Amino acid sequence: MFVRDLLGLVSDLELCSIAGSVGGGVRTATAMAREDFTASASSPTEDEVDAARAAVVAAFRDAFQRGDSVHFAMLLGQCFSLPAGCSLPQCDACMEGSARDAAAARNMACDQRDKAFEYAEGVHARLPAAGSAAAGLQYTPLLEAAAAGSGMLPSHRSPHAGGAGTTSAASLRVTDWAAGADTCVERSHLPESDAATSALLAAVEAEEASLLAEIARLRRRQRRQAAQRRKLALLQHVVTDRLRGAAATIQGDVAGLLALTRDRMHDLRDRNLRGRAHLSLLRYLSVHNDAFFIWHSGPFVTINGCRLGRLPAQPVDKAEINAALGQVALLVTTIANRLGLAFSRYRVVPMGSYSRIAPADDQKSMLELHFTGRMFAQGRMNTALKALLVCIAELGEYAQSVDRSFWWPYPITHGGERIADLHVTIGSKDAAWTRAMKAALTNLKWMLAWAFRQRE
Repeated sequence: MFVRDLLGLVSDLELCSIAGSVGGGVRTATAMAREDFTASASSPTEDEVDAARAAVVAAFRDAFQRGDSVHFAMLLGQCFSLPAGCSLPQCDACMEGSARDAAAARNMACDQRDKAFEYAEGVHARLPAAGSAAAGLQYTPLLEAAAAGSGMLPSHRSPHAGGAGTTSAASLRVTDWAAGADTCVERSHLPESDAATSALLAAVEAEEASLLAEIARLRRRQRRQAAQRRKLALLQHVVTDRLRGAAATIQGDVAGLLALTRDRMHDLRDRNLRGRAHLSLLRYLSVHNDAFFIWHSGPFVTINGCRLGRLPAQPVDKAEINAALGQVALLVTTIANRLGLAFSRYRVVPMGSYSRIAPADDQKSMLELHFTGRMFAQGRMNTALKALLVCIAELGEYAQSVDRSFWWPYPITHGGERIADLHVTIGSKDAAWTRAMKAALTNLKWMLAWAFRQRE
């Protein structure tokens, strides 16, 4: 609708010229319109006007659908500038400059016309009045001087007889009048023999006619430019209103989208903070802490709820001690596998309540890490407890070789026989053995935390 309103302000000839420039399939701009936009060219037919309007509308629609703002602006420029007779759309300052140029040309034409009239009046003042022979003698030199001074006519002398003869008197009447912008000089009763004066006045009249025609052409052009300025002002107002409406709509849409994006960003930021907080909590969690839960119950250390130790006043069943030692053997093996460490002296075989330890160089000789009830079984169990403490010491040595800051809360000494200066063998002092088991499991708890932190 906007393009059709715009084309309604353009004449048929100008519309065909625009269509020719965009390839509308009609006669070209050179054949349809001249530079000054006069009606001298042939007028287009109705079919050509309809075809031109369809071609221009299609060009606008194609540029709008493709998002080609440059081509769209060029088409608008042609619709603005072609009726104004300029190559580009002119601003108000440019239009005022064109008007000033037209006024200057008109003033120059008026000055030339005034000078021509002044010259004609000067020639008329030099022409003598009719009636005497002496005046007839003065007429020819004055006319020749005027013609020679103007540079327009050749010198000519009127014929006369003898020294005392008289020349036929010439009657000259010059009538001046003003009718609007048209002014003319009427010549009558000139002597037929005065060809120079006749040619002079004919030249003045021809110059006057050309100047008047130029003035008329400039006035017509000025009127067309004024009409085009009014059209452009109206079109500029329509385009400005529609652009402002479109800009307001786009601004509202962008503001809504920006608010929606800002809310979405805040929501994502909150979710990110919650995820980070949850991740920081998960980093401190380990499935191995739940699988091998080491705690205490009174004077006894516990692993997964099984007490390890015994006291005369608080006896612990041997089955519970065997289950606790099986959990300890499994924990030592799990830590070693986690670190990729192979023990050099012993091999731990976790088998629940019937776990065993074998020397590395003798796979057939097994040491029971549990109470069996057989004869001399306690000595073999003490040897297995020493071997288990040796394996725990190897884990500590490996950790210290990797991390210089690692240290045991309870040092293991005497080749794995003592921890915190307490014997790990079962004897008459059950309280000392109970404290030794508590120190050993405390070291394993530290080792478990360090091993899985190193892997992360």
